[in-house]
Amino acid sequence: MLLHFSIQTAQGLIVEQRAVLRYDRVELAASFVPWHFRVIGKTGNHVELTDATVWSTSRPVAALKSHEETDLSPLFNQNPKAKVLYEWSPFVVVVNDSKRLGIFDPRFYRDGESFVSEYIEKR
Repeated sequence: MLLHFSIQTAQGLIVEQRAVLRYDRVELAASFVPWHFRVIGKTGNHVELTDATVWSTSRPVAALKSHEETDLSPLFNQNPKAKVLYEWSPFVVVVNDSKRLGIFDPRFYRDGESFVSEYIEKR
């Protein structure tokens, strides 16, 4: 178990160091498959999710646009949990469309949505 943990940690550090060269901000999430990682990279208002290993090239999973210029005070006033998520997450993706205003943590993005998110409906 210790050997597996050590190998996984070392490989994660290598994958993360490669990603730091491409993005302003980087987070790494371990995959359910041993020695596979999800790289979440952010540059400006663009967030990219890629699957990566030490021994292969990164495979794009999703490209997201974050509406960074959006005023989040209505969200925080109407949904206090959103403020906690904003402060807790390394970085968030801001959603501002015609139906809702919200944020989500891209580390938990699967199948087109994140299960760690907070929104308010627009009127």
